[in-house]
Amino acid sequence: METLVNFVIDFFRLLKGLFSWMLDGFLFVLKTVLYLPFDGILTVITAFVSSLDVGQLLFNSASTWGLLPPQMLYVINAVGFPQGLTLVAYAIVIRMTLNLIPAALTRL
Repeated sequence: METLVNFVIDFFRLLKGLFSWMLDGFLFVLKTVLYLPFDGILTVITAFVSSLDVGQLLFNSASTWGLLPPQMLYVINAVGFPQGLTLVAYAIVIRMTLNLIPAALTRL
């Protein structure tokens, strides 16, 4: 009788382990399926944002126009104004992109 009880206990322990293994596999596949497209979208956004160099563009435009005296150009560059403009432009682009994502998902 003890052998039969041990068999039933081991059988259900094996069944529980198998179910746990299958659930872990299913959750891994689900996580991978949800992660890859989101990671792809974020990679594209990162590449787009990193390709923008608004501060350098504005600084080069201002220096090529020659409207500013060299002392002012030096102060603007020393303070880091072009890098600040770049950060503000990145923040605006990221904010606009994040505003579009929920709108696209809620209108399905």
